[in-house]
Order: sequence, then structure tokens, then C-alpha cells
Amino acid sequence: MNKTIMMVGVHGVGKTYLLNKLNYDTFTASQLIREKVVTDKSKRVANISNNQNILIDAIKQRKLLGEKYILDGHCCLLDDKQRVNRIHIDTFRQLGLCAIIALEGDIEIICSRLRKRDNLVIDKELLQEFQKEEILYAKEIADELDIPFIKNYGNKEEIEELIKTLWR
Repeated sequence: MNKTIMMVGVHGVGKTYLLNKLNYDTFTASQLIREKVVTDKSKRVANISNNQNILIDAIKQRKLLGEKYILDGHCCLLDDKQRVNRIHIDTFRQLGLCAIIALEGDIEIICSRLRKRDNLVIDKELLQEFQKEEILYAKEIADELDIPFIKNYGNKEEIEELIKTLWR
């Protein structure tokens, strides 16, 4: 039985911050990928497919497939030309997911966080498009995998209750 929960959302929405407040095993996709290759701090990914292969290999090496943990990651990424790209559905099929939690946030706040945290400026309209596509595609993936999809606005208590229900 699959037990992995994936928490998705645009850069700066608060995934890692929220997961650090929860008492569960968590991994970030970017952390697992960075163990194998150097990544670009601009949040743009030149070879999205290759990065996802690296992620799957890292998860397999750690024997995490289908295990009980939360993966902090994305359903879409910005490519090197700052276009929103969907990660191929096969990546999500291979992860052993039991649910997807999509975080949504206020674009102004997300922009501010990215500036403070990463010294990164992303156009608000692009970030809005990115967030919309991230959530839409997360729902499509969950439907395709026949797993629960939950959209959340960073409510820690609601997410904790959901995780307890999923991992009973």
C-alpha cells in the first residue's frame, strides 16, 4: 500500500516552512535532486525530464518508494525560458503516492518571500499563472492516480488531521 503524500505548490508558498512545523518524515524534491546535480538558484530548470529521473533514482536509492513520508515538490516547473511546464505524469506514477496536498497562497506574499529568501524577483502575472497551473495539474494527477487531492491555504491543523486520516 502506498503511503507517500506529496505536498505541492509554487516556490515561496510555504511548503517547506509548513512541513518543518509538522512532526513527520519529509524530503524536498530539490534537496534529493541537488544531492546528484547542481541546480540553478533562479528556480528555472533547463532539463525538467532529466531532473525528475534524478529524483526517482534518489528515492529508489534511499528505498523510499511508497513509504510513509511527505515529499515537498512540484507538479509544474519553470523552464530556462520562464515558461510553466508540467512534469510528466509518469514521474508521479512512480512515486507511490497516497495523496496530493496543494498549497495555495497570496501572490503578493509569495513574491515578497521569494525576494527576501532567494533574492529572486518573479513577475506577478507569471507567478499567478504558475500557481493556477500547479493546482490544476495537481488535481488532474490525483484524479489520474485515483488518490485524494486536497487544496489548502497553509492551515497546519487541517493538514495534520488529513495526514493522520491518510496514515491510519
